[in-house]
Amino acid sequence: MNTSSVALSAFDIVVAQVEEATGQSLHDLVSELKAYAPTVSEYADPADLIMSVAALRQDHTPTQASYQRLEVKDLVSEWDRVVEGIRWAIEFLETEAVFDGQRLPTGAVIPVLAALYDVVPESLDALGNARTLLRKYLWRAFLTRRYENSAATRSLQDLRGLRAVLRDGQSENNVPIFDESESPLPSPEELKRAGWPKAKDILARGILAVAIRMGAPDLADGAPASRQHLAKREYHHLFPHALLTEEGGLSSQESYRALNCALFTWNTNRNISAKEPLQYLRERTERSALGEAEVRLRLSKHLIPFDALAVGGYEQLTDKAQRARRIREDYEHFLDERAQMLITPIRTLCDGQTL
Repeated sequence: MNTSSVALSAFDIVVAQVEEATGQSLHDLVSELKAYAPTVSEYADPADLIMSVAALRQDHTPTQASYQRLEVKDLVSEWDRVVEGIRWAIEFLETEAVFDGQRLPTGAVIPVLAALYDVVPESLDALGNARTLLRKYLWRAFLTRRYENSAATRSLQDLRGLRAVLRDGQSENNVPIFDESESPLPSPEELKRAGWPKAKDILARGILAVAIRMGAPDLADGAPASRQHLAKREYHHLFPHALLTEEGGLSSQESYRALNCALFTWNTNRNISAKEPLQYLRERTERSALGEAEVRLRLSKHLIPFDALAVGGYEQLTDKAQRARRIREDYEHFLDERAQMLITPIRTLCDGQTL
């Protein structure tokens, strides 16, 4: 009985149903999951994730309404497979360099991957082929607009299609997310329009995820992206925000673009501050023991074009209108070049291949 006048969540109701039907505590089972897969909380709330996986395994959409229709005895009897599936899904994300929920483009993929665990082959070529299929699914979920709306319904549709491929040997053409007429890969113009990845925009975070998948070393210390190192990183404007808005006359929306963003450590970010790109690149080149070649390499692993970024000298232009025009032209050229640089890695990942 709820005596606190607080609305019961779907999870609260399932907790009561599980205890009534089986005598087991779902809270204890959730604690077991956290112990078995300790990084799960980095990506999603474990209780919500369990409900979503259980719903998909029982061929329901992962929604609050579906949670209350779950066969709780099946949930408990299949508990080990649910937990193992979630652990496997988290490990799969980590192999694709997706290390936390803050930078996860869409959480809809985790229950789908976990619910497919039972039909993923265990070894050799069959496992390799399955991983290729699921990599293709993962990155298309990250880099198309499919899960921007009706994500619960579409995740169930994709689960059914992927399960049919893995279990029954059906064609990949039956998986809805692979239909590029319905879920096309982004064009260069769409990449340029994508917003700031710190916001919950799928494509913006997808672009950042591709850069992290490439290695995304810090510009100053060269440390590659990892769960531990990303905790020290900040979202950095490659063309400084003040330069674009105060000098270039652009709006904040035009400055806060995914293609104008890179993850650098806080001290690197503070050191760059509002300096024009040419100035901070020159400083990094002079301070790096390996010189310009190393700075170029580090930027390439963010999919950032060095030559298009190495621009500046705006203070020498005394005419404000001319200076603003030059800043806007350089920025537009940089966005064009970085968008083109992303096209091949995006296609590679969305075809299930490794970079």
